[in-house]
Amino acid sequence: MKISGIVIFLFLIVGNSCEKEKSLLPLPLDESVELKKGNVKLNKEEGIRLIFDSLVEESRCPIGVECVWEGNAAAAFTCYNAQNIKTDFILNTNSSFVTDTLVFGYRIKLLDLKPYPIYNLEINPEDYTAYVEISRE
Repeated sequence: MKISGIVIFLFLIVGNSCEKEKSLLPLPLDESVELKKGNVKLNKEEGIRLIFDSLVEESRCPIGVECVWEGNAAAAFTCYNAQNIKTDFILNTNSSFVTDTLVFGYRIKLLDLKPYPIYNLEINPEDYTAYVEISRE
């Protein structure tokens, strides 16, 4: 009975670590990368991970409305380097604000944040996807 309990325990540990590895999606450099909220993307060669944490602001002028100002959407991200050092930052869609940043020697630029707001349509913050590009500086 003890041995079967140990085998089950080891199976659960191995299964969990495989599950974590599966949840790490590829993070290529120098191309547009889609990041759904909560996804973790990993560049194995460079050892960096990027996470789209949350929508911070959504004030873009909705489709179906005439606005004086185009507005802005802001997204919070976390980046880890190969030594597991963490940096948090916020990027914006409006070029009047910070749209890119330099982290651990990589330029991270927010290309887009979707879905774009539509008048009288409520969008769940969990449904947003960030499109970013990462390049080595």
